[in-house]
Amino acid sequence: MLVAFSVLYAAVGLIGASEKLPDWALFAPWITLLGLQHFIIRGLAIYLRLRRWRAAKVVVQLPATVAAAQSYATQPSAGREAA
Repeated sequence: MLVAFSVLYAAVGLIGASEKLPDWALFAPWITLLGLQHFIIRGLAIYLRLRRWRAAKVVVQLPATVAAAQSYATQPSAGREAA
């Protein structure tokens, strides 16, 4: 992505130099590309962060026999609580 923007910046500079445009005329495309680059890279960063966050929320389900044995083992016995 950054290489593509570098090519665009170079193209704007080369076109401006070949057409003998003044510096102020090259400022508008440069600032436009800079803003576009900011929003695209920021959007990609947010997208990747959300994708990693959603992947981290995956819950692994245990088979029924293991889940039942595990929940039985973690429950305190009723006789001990009364004493």
